[in-house]
Amino acid sequence: MRRSGALLLAVGLTIGGASSASALQLVPTATSRLHTITSGQPGAQWNTIGGAQLSYNAGTSTATLTANLDVLNWFDTANGSCATDAGSNCSHNYTTDLAITLDASFIGTVVTPIAPNTVNIRLDFETTANALPDLTVLDPTDVGFGNVLEGDWQSGLFNGNPTTGLSFNVVFNTLTQTVLGTPNGSGFLTIDSATAYAGLFESGTNYFGLNVATLSGFASALPGGLNGIIAYAALNNALPDFTAEANGQVYRVTTGEFVVPEPATAVLLAAGLVLLGARRRSR
Repeated sequence: MRRSGALLLAVGLTIGGASSASALQLVPTATSRLHTITSGQPGAQWNTIGGAQLSYNAGTSTATLTANLDVLNWFDTANGSCATDAGSNCSHNYTTDLAITLDASFIGTVVTPIAPNTVNIRLDFETTANALPDLTVLDPTDVGFGNVLEGDWQSGLFNGNPTTGLSFNVVFNTLTQTVLGTPNGSGFLTIDSATAYAGLFESGTNYFGLNVATLSGFASALPGGLNGIIAYAALNNALPDFTAEANGQVYRVTTGEFVVPEPATAVLLAAGLVLLGARRRSR
């Protein structure tokens, strides 16, 4: 059964907190926190290098990311050398990279004109319908220990802007049928506070952000790689099968930065997203 957004209280973790049967490479202290989006410091760095990939299955409308988490950057108020969110970090490079599996369900596109022959195409994803967590992070060195982090996509408002969970924005020239610049993606997930790394994120918020910094190496049955995929999405409000490489970071979200609306507001937000989709399809 999927864990709800009403999460358990944060659990303080200390070095050596793992069972004697297995030991985590790193167990965060109770005062350790991952850097925030606005800190200017890098967060946990992940990538799909080494045979792993971002893939999309049009039959199930599911995007799946299998990646490695290789570096964790955080701050610790109890550590004088990295005590603050901005201007300091305590870096840990894993001996064996953590294994990330991430799923998201594609729900549609929003096309917004921004200049002559130029549009912004937003690809929206949300939590999957199955009962499993959308995100799992596993330490391969700890056989039998379980996932060190789990989470589910969460819709809400980021700095006042609505998000369904995960969104990619692409600037597209409709005349030349080409992507301008680099696609960027980000999303927000709830935390399962029973997992070992949950304390890195929980400090007045139960959410964390995932940033997709780069996408490359697109492969698709459509001609033109990424250009062909985006052109298809704009015309059909759908995505074709594809694979790609990706990398990015994970951040802690500060209180008030990402907000899950109250029930009445959530209904209005959902209605607004439906209208945006209707506007897209009517073009």
